[in-house]
Amino acid sequence: MANERVCSIGGCSKRHLANGLCSAHYAKAKKYGDALASAPSKPERLCSIDGCGRKHVAHGFCNSHYKSYAKHGDPLKSEQWGKQSVCSIEGCGKRHYAHGLCAMHNYRRREHGAATAGRTFNGLAEKFFKEVVLNCHSEECLFWPYTKNKHGYAVMARHGQKRSMLVHRLACEARHGPPPTPEHQAAHSCGKGSAACVNPSCTRWDDQKGNESDKLKHGTRIRGEEANSKLSEAQVREIRAAKGQITQVELAKLFSVRPETISNVWRRKTWAWLD
Repeated sequence: MANERVCSIGGCSKRHLANGLCSAHYAKAKKYGDALASAPSKPERLCSIDGCGRKHVAHGFCNSHYKSYAKHGDPLKSEQWGKQSVCSIEGCGKRHYAHGLCAMHNYRRREHGAATAGRTFNGLAEKFFKEVVLNCHSEECLFWPYTKNKHGYAVMARHGQKRSMLVHRLACEARHGPPPTPEHQAAHSCGKGSAACVNPSCTRWDDQKGNESDKLKHGTRIRGEEANSKLSEAQVREIRAAKGQITQVELAKLFSVRPETISNVWRRKTWAWLD
């Protein structure tokens, strides 16, 4: 063992095989003509899809294109789908959900019949309010083309505020100043489908009694508990006149309503505008 011959390459110390070289250096010398030669580096293989430039993984494709190829049989199918995965409404940019629309616009399409119906894009309603409503000096009704609440009143969420506000009240304040008291309401004087009218000239500050009287006169009182009530105005007056003389339960049986209805009438939670 002491006389065992080793590779002649300095620092190698591996066992001699042939021509004074170990097996590794002998193989290099035989293949490249130089025992110290290094194997030439192979060029990095890239994805075969034009413009991709990512490292090859399998079947000539990068990892992303290979997954698309394995799943759809087409390495570009996922990219083509991705280009169509944005809402088709101009300026939206949200991810596609159904029918070429994002979830929000698809909901509007289903609920209102059009993808852009219902709530307006931020800024359009306020722009209309500033440029059209506040500059309106005609005596004709100006009807709100944007969002309305369940009672038909025009509403708008101004920039920086989450809560929607009644547009005709904003218009009344802009034309006539702030309300005299917090209890005053923005009343319509036009009576022509007035719920959606936002013409400042058609508004005024009035108390609840005066506002309700206008609604009765115009026939525009909103759908509410009074509209659905079994009680008439005369019966409401009788109930209030009987306060302290008969119990709520007895009055409820007399007028075929619930005791809570009698309580609401007495406390003016309902029919507050009626004397």
